[in-house]
Amino acid sequence: MARCGVIVPGGPAIMVTVAPGQVPCFKFNGAPGQMVSTRMLAVSPSAFNDTWSLCVRKSGENIGCHFALNGQTSNFVDTVALVAGGEYQVTLDPWGAGGGMVSGQLWNVVHVTGTIPTDGTPVSVVLDTPGQNAMLSFSGTSGQNVSALLSALTPTPFESAWNLCIQRADGFNVGCHFVPGGYPTSFTDALVLPSTGSYYVLIDPWDLGGGSASVSLWNVVHVTQPIDGDGTPVTVAVNTPGQRGILTFNGTVGQ
Repeated sequence: MARCGVIVPGGPAIMVTVAPGQVPCFKFNGAPGQMVSTRMLAVSPSAFNDTWSLCVRKSGENIGCHFALNGQTSNFVDTVALVAGGEYQVTLDPWGAGGGMVSGQLWNVVHVTGTIPTDGTPVSVVLDTPGQNAMLSFSGTSGQNVSALLSALTPTPFESAWNLCIQRADGFNVGCHFVPGGYPTSFTDALVLPSTGSYYVLIDPWDLGGGSASVSLWNVVHVTQPIDGDGTPVTVAVNTPGQRGILTFNGTVGQ
């Protein structure tokens, strides 16, 4: 491997021309707990002419990699958490006889944190760093039902795919909804919380996606009431997103 250049987290993109068989690398200093993401963009030709790998490495070991296939225009390694301080490297490796001019960029990633009420009051989040997520916390109880809505603000609709998830504080995934690019909203229908404790709403744009969005969370109490079997109409008020009406009646065998 050739001598490494230098790349600065949060700094400008670096242009490099890669000949077949070369594996350019760029070093940076990292700290424990620091999070970074990185992108490689095809410049000339404007699409990769073979498979390329993009990796974050330390002491010769890969700690995060992603592969771009022939014909793709960019390659992105989502957020990687650095476990130790010291020197790290970003490597750009064309497979086979691949080569050309590419740009590489590295970002410091700081996730957005905060709280969210369960009464549907919207909370706005701005995710303007590639790889950045938002984690909005709330307290839940075992058996509680919650639903969540994610609405694109800028740009609208979403330019790339986003994930909207309800997760327990220990990372257990209660449920998610995936929305592809081109849609303005993502909604998780009523989910049952498995235990009492801390939870958060996770908003995770894919690849280089980002922008601003509005997030709402509701405590959902389903409506239950009886209904007669004589055709008498019953009015059901279902006003909370994710809420259901459950109407009960008595029946007999063979009825």
